Amino acid sequence: YLQAFFLGGTFFSNVLRTYEPGGIIEVLWSIGIEEQFYLLIAPFFLLFSKHKVVWFLAIFSIVYFVLYNFDIVELLKKYALYFYYFSVSGLFAIFVVNNPNFNFPNWIKFLIYAIVIFYFSSNWILENTSEWIYQLISVLLFPLLIVSLIAKPIPFLENKTLKYFGKISYGIYMLHAIALQVVGFVVLKFIPYQTIDSRVFILIFIIANIAMTLLFAHLSYQYFEKFFLKLGNKKED
Repeated sequence: YLQAFFLGGTFFSNVLRTYEPGGIIEVLWSIGIEEQFYLLIAPFFLLFSKHKVVWFLAIFSIVYFVLYNFDIVELLKKYALYFYYFSVSGLFAIFVVNNPNFNFPNWIKFLIYAIVIFYFSSNWILENTSEWIYQLISVLLFPLLIVSLIAKPIPFLENKTLKYFGKISYGIYMLHAIALQVVGFVVLKFIPYQTIDSRVFILIFIIANIAMTLLFAHLSYQYFEKFFLKLGNKKED
């Protein structure tokens, strides 16, 4: 337990994941590798000019991708150190900043949207490509999606409610497992689910989980995260 508290309470939650703790703890793994990237890789930016940072990110992304996906350094895959996702996204971010008026042709944007929908609605890519090809598609697809949406947002996604969901998305990710446990406990303790039609029960269970997750994320954003966001804005000022 002491080891679990240390790994989960620090930036080593991806190491804790290898023990398969499950539940509310295991979802922390991606936060761990994100912070590790910021602590271990991002400081190297201070050694280069803005122009050379691009070259650093490009070379790092290619070399690291090869080391990870071809099992040259097994430790990387063991602890899910997906650093190349952050470095590749950094390259796309720099491109957008340097080319604020860039816009994909409509046919390319529709192609990107179609591939994203296919990616999430089917396992075909995962099951019919090698692991490194799947990783390559993944690491390029989502920055391309973001770039296409930044250039010309889809009006539906500019809805105020959806934008707010974006603001609380960190809490949605971090707290959804806790909401699942709470809803599950209430259902098992107080609801005669054995007497309810299974399809109706599943629908109610899903809706309750979504509602509870959004509530937790809203409270976290309003009464916890905002404090730290304001601190960050003050430092930038």
